[in-house]
Amino acid sequence: MVLALAQVPIWIGVAVLVTGGVGELLAMSAWAGMLVFSGALFVEVHGASTRLTGLLLATVAVAYLVGNSFAGRIEHRCFRRTLAWVNVAAGALVALTWVMTPNVVVSVGLFSFAAFVVGARTVVGTSYGFALAGDRRLEVGAVRAVTTHAGYLVGSFVGGAALAAGGPAAVGVAFGMLFIGATVPFVTWTSRKRHGRAFAVAVSCS
Repeated sequence: MVLALAQVPIWIGVAVLVTGGVGELLAMSAWAGMLVFSGALFVEVHGASTRLTGLLLATVAVAYLVGNSFAGRIEHRCFRRTLAWVNVAAGALVALTWVMTPNVVVSVGLFSFAAFVVGARTVVGTSYGFALAGDRRLEVGAVRAVTTHAGYLVGSFVGGAALAAGGPAAVGVAFGMLFIGATVPFVTWTSRKRHGRAFAVAVSCS
């Protein structure tokens, strides 16, 4: 069961919003950074033409939409646990996309697989946020919007710094770490279950 934020003490609602927002910001920064620097991956690393790069990115976009659709058709027994595992999977795939670059086919395959996973993650994260929201849908929606747009700023900065410091492989490691870091809020929620039944109920499996 998942109780709405409006049904729990205010400090619990604020804690869920803040920690959940941090998790979403880290995840969105990783994926937005991937999108910002994806052209460099294909053009600079593989020497792909502009036309081919556009087609490859379209393939990645289709994979993302398929992930959206897939996540919308399955029943999530535990949003929080699913988000944690999907973040880990996305982090590994994003890192591999930049580290394993023997040819363009491997890169677009890994990138597409990552897009599928992140597409599913987007639906799960949004569903969980609004499942918790209750009467606070406006606040949850605002957090979602802010983290999406701020993600491009943070992702661009992190990706640029990593590329300058260590090249393509460093970019993959940096974005992968952001996704892994996005699991921290959910681990925090798990540990806090020991300190309060209301908090436990607020973030429990549905």
